[in-house]
Amino acid sequence: MSGLSFEPNCDDVVSPDFRPYMIETAAEYFFVAKNHARVKGYIQTSLSALSLEIMLKSFNADVSTNAGKINETYEPNQRVKDLRSKAHDLVFLYELIDPVFQCYLFSHSDIDTLREHRSVFTSERYGYESEAQGVHTDCLAKLAGTTLCKIIFLYKKFGCQDPFIVNFDINETYFNYVQNVLVFQPSS
Repeated sequence: MSGLSFEPNCDDVVSPDFRPYMIETAAEYFFVAKNHARVKGYIQTSLSALSLEIMLKSFNADVSTNAGKINETYEPNQRVKDLRSKAHDLVFLYELIDPVFQCYLFSHSDIDTLREHRSVFTSERYGYESEAQGVHTDCLAKLAGTTLCKIIFLYKKFGCQDPFIVNFDINETYFNYVQNVLVFQPSS
């Protein structure tokens, strides 16, 4: 993938409060959703929604223990706690983040995807239930992957030194899991 680079424009974005362990956890859910050979559509969609939920909540989380350490833990701030039964709603969580980050992370079509899948984690995670949707696309998984790459890009730009963030290969993730690229190399 020589010459390809994922570099979103973040000129107008300020440094977020770093919540690297939340981002690492979100990444783990994303990779399970994308890598498991036998994952069913509703499982991939549910895990992708959970990944996005964690990333969105990272903008409204406070450090609770082990501040600055690799095992730092967090708790939702009061804005998230006030959501109560809507705490898994992707649109409500999106609306809680600062508009600067909203604009950086999501396009208009991304917001449409969030709206379409706003409660998928609570409504679709049990694919055997009659209310569960039968057909799933990978659009939520791609949105989770793109969002993950954008957040990690931002963390790197603003100097987060967490080992997971520092060692995360954004280009590898983006071009293999979100925007697949086939590179043709002629034989010599």
